Amino acid sequence: MPVGIEITDDSGNTVINPDMKNFGLIATGQVATNLVIGTANLRYVDITFSGRSSPLLALHGSAWCGLLGVTVSGSTYTWRVVARSGTLIQYWLFDEFATPTETFGLEVFNSGGERIYHSGSGGLRVLGFFSDQDLSQSFTDGTKIAFVQGRPSTVEFLFDNRYPGAANPDMLATVVHGAGFVEDHTINVFYQNFETQAVSGGGVNIDPKPEVLVVDVTNLGPYGTPNPPPDVTPNSVNWSNISTTNSNATSNSQTIAGTDTLISLEITSSNPNHAIKVFVAGSEQPSNIVDVNPNQAVYFVVDNYQATTQGGTITVTNKTDGDKVLDTFTCSLGPTADITPNAVNWNNYSNLGVYTYTTPTQTISGLAASQSIDIEVYSSQTNFSIVVLKNGVFSANPGSFQNGDTLSMTITQTNQLAGASGPITVRNNTDSNTILDTFNVTLGPFDLGGLD
Repeated sequence: MPVGIEITDDSGNTVINPDMKNFGLIATGQVATNLVIGTANLRYVDITFSGRSSPLLALHGSAWCGLLGVTVSGSTYTWRVVARSGTLIQYWLFDEFATPTETFGLEVFNSGGERIYHSGSGGLRVLGFFSDQDLSQSFTDGTKIAFVQGRPSTVEFLFDNRYPGAANPDMLATVVHGAGFVEDHTINVFYQNFETQAVSGGGVNIDPKPEVLVVDVTNLGPYGTPNPPPDVTPNSVNWSNISTTNSNATSNSQTIAGTDTLISLEITSSNPNHAIKVFVAGSEQPSNIVDVNPNQAVYFVVDNYQATTQGGTITVTNKTDGDKVLDTFTCSLGPTADITPNAVNWNNYSNLGVYTYTTPTQTISGLAASQSIDIEVYSSQTNFSIVVLKNGVFSANPGSFQNGDTLSMTITQTNQLAGASGPITVRNNTDSNTILDTFNVTLGPFDLGGLD
């Protein structure tokens, strides 16, 4: 008969015997997603561990997060973790048991002399396994859960041009699987858009559904229980006042020190005609609410797009610390050059035979030679998905345009079999949100090829 110890749980499942290896907690930590990736501006961070054999990375975030990919080089593993915004992600790394630091407790070896269990290492406590999307599952209140993604699963929907004579590109939408959490004990598995691009070809391709392992991390490492309050109050900072006859100025740089976690800062001006670009660690940020890690430097580029001198007070607040004001400084900028482009005109479009439409291009002209303006395209029709193209290439929305740049947009209705109709508005955010053009688009239903 077999020899050796065998232990079962209260459900009768074998958890220790001489023929199976257990997984234990190797490391736990917290990282911030602050690097932008994809046309949907997801944020990401890489987590790397060396000397691993069969690692499992469990994640828990205050917002949606997921795995975009994992690379393996020998025994070194790098996971690319994505989130919808800059946020803190807690992780737990499990692997085959390493040498424990404790010198007491239960230690089990197999017949080959391999350590298969040690009570001093936090075990991998599996609560459930799912292979589906749009799933919500709750566990006992008070339990803190994390998820292990079995594969960095992406889904690609290729909406092909099936209507003869229609001059529209095929559109490929790529989404990334992940999960969000509610009160630590409820997991919601769903995907987020990663990027949309024009492609050639037809058909619809779907990668396999996600494989999600839900694990119990309650009291497992420092992030298994409520963390002690982090230090979110930085040392004092002092951005100098700005006064110039130019319409553009760059502030001095200040280092955000004295914190031990990521914080969010908001930068505003008392003068709405000040356009502020925020730079963190030398990189321009997509909005005036920015995520800053400890010891990163922050500075600002301020523009005046008006024909008269514009002065005001710029305020920097720490949203992570109850909107406390970190610093204020005055900024007075001289008048700018011409920010009003010549008229543009996109015609109305109606075709019930297509579900996606790429407009003709319009050329932005009439600006001062070195002047750029921010143009935004939007619609009150919520069933429209709009992709802006600058010089035929995908652009941010709002995006920066100069003299000679061309502007067009691809509009796709997302109402599946019902179609959609509504206005498209193009406005100049630089010139007090002046409307450049409004036109109406009507698109017909489309066939999802068995996906509807």
